[in-house]
Amino acid sequence: KNLWVLYVQALKNDIAPEQIHGTFFAQIKNMLLIKKANEQNVQTSELGLHPFVVKKTTRLLKNFTQEELEKHSRDLLHIYHKARAGGDELDVGLEKFILSL
Repeated sequence: KNLWVLYVQALKNDIAPEQIHGTFFAQIKNMLLIKKANEQNVQTSELGLHPFVVKKTTRLLKNFTQEELEKHSRDLLHIYHKARAGGDELDVGLEKFILSL
């Protein structure tokens, strides 16, 4: 519920759906990157991410499995391409994505 409220506030503050989508996609990408690094015993300092980003993202990892993150990544990619191909508008697709979480 909180994510949806923040999403609506962002839209009201004239933040473009493309920017919101990019933020979601980047966060999921970072989560997958850190999860893979942890599994392969790679130091997170070698990933090229700012330590704050690593710390924040690592805290979020406990909420998602690898499979969930991969599904969310695919879903976001599909939402973007569907919007560009004349399907749901991007803001509608993102709202559906958020409500499905």
